[in-house]
Amino acid sequence: MQLHPTARQFDALPDEGLIRLAQLVASPKNPAAPVPISASSLWRMVKAGTFPAPLKLGAKTTCWRVADVRRWLAQQEVA
Repeated sequence: MQLHPTARQFDALPDEGLIRLAQLVASPKNPAAPVPISASSLWRMVKAGTFPAPLKLGAKTTCWRVADVRRWLAQQEVA
């Protein structure tokens, strides 16, 4: 799999999987990201409690549960 999954590849990830920030949000290197917002917008949403909280796997490693991100995306489609 590519370093930066597209939305279609994100759909193939298992719910138990973890995804890093660079793989999750849109950027010049990842324009077809699963979550079409910038990293700074995502962090603002995490702080506001409107996006799932990340997991800290280490001092420099932060990730999100794929299932949590999918649930959030589904809620955005309904709203």
